[in-house]
Amino acid sequence: LSQFRPGDKATIKVIRDGKLLEIPLTFIDTGHVNGEAVEGGLAFYGAVLTTAPEDVLRKYSLKGGVLVSSLEKGKMKDAGAQKGMIICYVNDEPVSTPQDVMNAVKNSKRAVYVEGVTPGGVATFFGFAL
Repeated sequence: LSQFRPGDKATIKVIRDGKLLEIPLTFIDTGHVNGEAVEGGLAFYGAVLTTAPEDVLRKYSLKGGVLVSSLEKGKMKDAGAQKGMIICYVNDEPVSTPQDVMNAVKNSKRAVYVEGVTPGGVATFFGFAL
């Protein structure tokens, strides 16, 4: 199971009453499926990501970034994300939109590395396994 991500499809084989059954399935994340449009942004491992407002970017002297507008149970919260933080890089790629984050993670095989700024303006980083 650890090799699959939300959205991946697989088929499981089960023997029931002496008959082999093949059951198709699609893996989902708890809560919303990653990349699903929710609350004006995109769902991402328990967080909702939106494009950071220009005034917030100016406040921290950032060229671009993605705001963690809400945070619930999931890999982002477990790894150390904070509501209100600005994500600047994912896997060493600069991000300015929620879709940029999804694109940066799309090619990840084992882990996601996030760099950003906390709501208090402190540089931070964390990672989590897929």
